[in-house]
Amino acid sequence: EVYARPADFRIGTFAEFISLNENDVAMKPATISMEEAASVPLVGLTAWQALVEKANLKKGQKVFIQAGSGGVGTIAIQLAKHLGATVATTTSVNNFELVKNLGADIVIDYKTQDFETILNDYDLVLNSQDGKALEKSLRILKPNGKVIWLPAAERGYS
Repeated sequence: EVYARPADFRIGTFAEFISLNENDVAMKPATISMEEAASVPLVGLTAWQALVEKANLKKGQKVFIQAGSGGVGTIAIQLAKHLGATVATTTSVNNFELVKNLGADIVIDYKTQDFETILNDYDLVLNSQDGKALEKSLRILKPNGKVIWLPAAERGYS
């Protein structure tokens, strides 16, 4: 059993069968189901590229991950904590326990709280929301902080 994230612009991922380069395929861990394995590659790669390859997130830095209970958010929280960062995130009250269990240090209810009034001096923001949230994200950064914007996630394509 394997799982994969086909190379960019590779069509056919909704087909029953697809031909892939062996470098795009990994053995599925025995401890997860095929459904769980299918959910990992795209969101996992997105979180890795954003936090590690683009932002170069380091131990002791502060990162704000919007939509922490979403696909990219759940992976990004865990990866950021693994890297030694302090993690703030937004979600609904119903998902507070989930994101805390994933490692979030600060959890903000996006329905009743404004993250801009709560957070400041952040090294990194992983913005998966609209342009308005992007503008607010810029205001919580410390000097030379970074924002990684995932506009596709905003449209439901994470």
